Amino acid sequence: MAIARLQEKIRPLESRYGRTTEEFLEKFERGEAGDEQDYFLWYALAEAIEDWKRTRDGLVELLDDAEMLSA
Repeated sequence: MAIARLQEKIRPLESRYGRTTEEFLEKFERGEAGDEQDYFLWYALAEAIEDWKRTRDGLVELLDDAEMLSA
């Protein structure tokens, strides 16, 4: 749910600037995106999504391991 909410916040940025988050991140990380405040927000939202995905994946792995142990 957190990932979906963060993605909802990114969609208007993708629409406004006519690029996907992946395309934006490539430019941002190469220093080619510019210094607009929106870009720093966009980057922070993208990083938050990746953090949540890592957390989710870790929890899934933990739960899978726990299920294997209890089987």
